[in-house]
Amino acid sequence: MIVTTSGVWVLDEFQPVAAVLDPDTGALRRLVSWAQLPPPSPGEDVVVCADGDGLWIQHARLGPLVRVDLDGISTTAWTDGLVLSAAGAGSAWCTSPLPRAEMVHGAEAEAEPAVFPSGAVVARVARVDRDGRVQKVFTDAPVSAVLTSEEALWVQLDVAPWSLLNHDPQTHEVVWSSRWFPLAWSGDLPDRVDAAGGQSEQPAAAATSLGGEGRWYGYFYDPEADLDRDSEQVVVSKGEAGAGLVWRVGWEASGEDEPAQGSIAAAFETTAITDAQGSVEALQVFQLGVEGIRAVAAVGEHLLVVTNGVPPAGESARIEDLHRREFLAPCVVVLRAGVEQVQVWLASNDVDISDLCWPLLPRPLDADSYAQQVLARWQRMDRFWPGRDGWHPLVYGLSGSRARLVGDWPGTQVEFTFDYASRPGVRLRRSIALFDEVGAFASREHADIKLAYDLDNERLPPVEDARDGYLDV
Repeated sequence: MIVTTSGVWVLDEFQPVAAVLDPDTGALRRLVSWAQLPPPSPGEDVVVCADGDGLWIQHARLGPLVRVDLDGISTTAWTDGLVLSAAGAGSAWCTSPLPRAEMVHGAEAEAEPAVFPSGAVVARVARVDRDGRVQKVFTDAPVSAVLTSEEALWVQLDVAPWSLLNHDPQTHEVVWSSRWFPLAWSGDLPDRVDAAGGQSEQPAAAATSLGGEGRWYGYFYDPEADLDRDSEQVVVSKGEAGAGLVWRVGWEASGEDEPAQGSIAAAFETTAITDAQGSVEALQVFQLGVEGIRAVAAVGEHLLVVTNGVPPAGESARIEDLHRREFLAPCVVVLRAGVEQVQVWLASNDVDISDLCWPLLPRPLDADSYAQQVLARWQRMDRFWPGRDGWHPLVYGLSGSRARLVGDWPGTQVEFTFDYASRPGVRLRRSIALFDEVGAFASREHADIKLAYDLDNERLPPVEDARDGYLDV
């Protein structure tokens, strides 16, 4: 979910489609598609940045970059292997892939910097304008980060000297010194910048929110924590209309060291974010149910939440309706401080995007081999962790597990059923899709660990939700 001057963009989790909503009423302004852009390969990250009234989107490092407005794709560009890193003021910025954290080991560890010939090109930065013009700037040091201000994109280069940040006695992270230089949002750019000409002080600029300000990664809700504007738990409205409120979101824990009980959104006065010392009392706290929050964005003085719970027919419903599993389908609801009712702006099952999606790809030649190997892994969940006294299950309390393949391509799933100590009398069932919506291999990374997390944290429905002896989790 991304807020722009053209509306609130609610993106489908997989398909190249967005519903653009009126930020005041929630009315559907437009369904926008960019299906001409090929789908990402399995495991590839999709990067999305807003530039004011549109979105810049890149589905793969080697794939094209496109700008999308209310009429669809308006700009396309070849990035020559550069990745989308920021956008704003009508342009997008692409950089060489940012380096991963450099770790070294041992009590006497030292960094081993790459050695480049004098004058060598080490990294590149490119600005892509709305008219399709691409300008590249070459650097003599690796690009490690970018920040944005109204005047420029600030690029951080890694330079010597370096220091070591200790994670433990034998593990250290290499921390390089930095040089920063600005690149203008418009006009001609220099062909090259050298680290020696940059400033050492970090500029007063902000990091770009890749994927949109609406993405939410999940945190525990701590009512005692300070309201920090830079925290990802705090959602600040953009523009003067939202000057009166800030929001904090997170998972609620029922007590110390106890599992999360549900997701929370709380409204605070804006003055609390700057004037308060220590904890601040919320104006209102909304309980959003164990199914949780998918995305959040502040618009004016209300908070938009993409959640799994769809209330009964009608424009509004009580908060507790979001807990009822018969209403589980993604929807956009709006929360307003002082109002108990939850207004539904958009329910996914009320919007037909079938004509805007990618077509089905040919069936992979190795689909059967892939499915059998995934199945074999799930058939070993009773013997997942090796120990001195033998093998242990995925989590304590899991037993009697079985796995089987259900359905034909592209709807093939692994159906995993098991007994679990905290839900006696029923079998728990987790279904794992093996193929995505275009028939390619679905990303299943950490699907088993995700199940373990849900079990360990009791993110499970009540036994009463079981149907025919099975409780879907």
